[in-house]
Amino acid sequence: MDKLHQQGPWCLIGDFNNVLKSQDIIGGSIVTEAECSDLQDFMDNNNLLEMDLIGDYYTWSNKHFTVTIYSSIDGLLANVDWFYNHLNSTLRNLPPLVSDHSLLYLASQPRVEKHHTRVRFVYCVTDVDGYTDMVKDSWNTPLVGRPMYVLWNKLRRVEPVLYKMHKSLILAK
Repeated sequence: MDKLHQQGPWCLIGDFNNVLKSQDIIGGSIVTEAECSDLQDFMDNNNLLEMDLIGDYYTWSNKHFTVTIYSSIDGLLANVDWFYNHLNSTLRNLPPLVSDHSLLYLASQPRVEKHHTRVRFVYCVTDVDGYTDMVKDSWNTPLVGRPMYVLWNKLRRVEPVLYKMHKSLILAK
């Protein structure tokens, strides 16, 4: 698939009529690699990641009683900029009401910029008493989610720790 030329934070949400892996479907025929490759290629070409769902994993069902099929074909795809700007957002899979698709509910909470926008690591903070323990405590506190989500949140979480240490060095001088 072609590359989109979208700049800045952006996302796509909805029914992609495609699964990304064989575990995304129960029932029906076996999923082939070719069925997954178009959506995966599109995501790769546009640097998109899939957002985790809260709720039932499967978002669609054929609602048949004899050969029921469940699949995860609805979701949210976004670039890293969007995830960075919406770190506290959640995507919920709500029960289907009138459709064979579940409703997706995005509770989006855009990131509010603080007075400083970039973290600059100042090597001298490593000399602050307790530096290693404070950074380890911040970094090692468990987070659940996709690897990129975990990385972003750990970096965000360690930022104020480093900022406080840097501020204490400035005040001490």
